[in-house]
Amino acid sequence: MKRRFNVTGSCNPQWHYMVRLDDRVKKIKEEYVDYGSYFVINRGRQYGKTTTLRALAKYLQEDYIVFSLDFQQMGTQSFTEEKTFARGFLDRLLAELRKADTEDKVKIREMLSNFKENHPDVIMDELFMFLSNMCERCEHPIVLMIDEVDSASNNQVFIDFLAQLRGYYLRREDTPTFHSVILAGVYS
Repeated sequence: MKRRFNVTGSCNPQWHYMVRLDDRVKKIKEEYVDYGSYFVINRGRQYGKTTTLRALAKYLQEDYIVFSLDFQQMGTQSFTEEKTFARGFLDRLLAELRKADTEDKVKIREMLSNFKENHPDVIMDELFMFLSNMCERCEHPIVLMIDEVDSASNNQVFIDFLAQLRGYYLRREDTPTFHSVILAGVYS
């Protein structure tokens, strides 16, 4: 296939000319993810955030279970109330595991499916208690990556979600949670 320059979205090295990301994703892993950091990547449009996140997700797969979500895939309705957001978030996690290729991923998919089925009106507190339990029961640490996170930034439900992420991060020595969280967006 003939390659070209891309200015409209995520780059694929088979289709597009692009900068090599090997050193960049290695540095992010070693300096941030391996240390369990929660951090933000913010730059303007077409600076390579999504392309970097996709390369990083692939790079991390040997050592971590990676959930790479995109909040563009959640409509405005998903952010109107806690229950709707929690179910939408669970749906996004399950979609990430449609190709569960390891024992840990199969176990997580079953846990997510059972929880979703048994908690149709889940609220944020219950969601995070479940996520903590899920992180504790996995052999490999879990990394959560959310692209286009600022597409939800004007919603109270999203702010509550961020507060829960931060609260669990601050208590990570005593309460199991995501090993690392990476939020990417245009605005800081």
